[in-house]
Amino acid sequence: MSLATALVAHCSVRPCAEALAWLGRRRSPARAWAACPRGEWLLWILAQAGIRPPMEWVAREVVAPAFGYAATAMSHAALSEQAVSLREHEAALRGATAATAAGILSAAAEAAWAARDDAAAASAAAVSAAAASAASAAADAAAGAAGDARNTEHRRCADAVRRLYPALPPEVLALLGTARVPR
Repeated sequence: MSLATALVAHCSVRPCAEALAWLGRRRSPARAWAACPRGEWLLWILAQAGIRPPMEWVAREVVAPAFGYAATAMSHAALSEQAVSLREHEAALRGATAATAAGILSAAAEAAWAARDDAAAASAAAVSAAAASAASAAADAAAGAAGDARNTEHRRCADAVRRLYPALPPEVLALLGTARVPR
């Protein structure tokens, strides 16, 4: 049985399709833990195994940096007012949960893509072909920068989780039960 199949079989909440696709069929639990590019996936499996990282750690290592990431994405999308607001909330919302941080990441990415689409629509209405091209290029650059920032934030969060839990916790292996997972 693959790790992806074991997760589906033994977890109360199904992993997202993107995580299952990333796992594929040949990843051992230890290798998947060490290579996972997304912190929220690691936090999800910890939660499935009943492990709750300390709230202070979540606030410091997940939530506050996620607000910083979202503010950067807003800045790249030329939404400076929203970026300022997110920077102000970066330190204020220390009691948020990891699920909130994952929502912030998704919302920021969606906002960056929406800004890109809005800029592309505005560029289509531009009178000058050169102006339209420049506006479209700027929108693409903003969306690309926001996407890069999002991927960087996902990796940073995964690394933070692995610093707290350097090895796959035994509770996760126990969650998988007697499933024969390739090593």
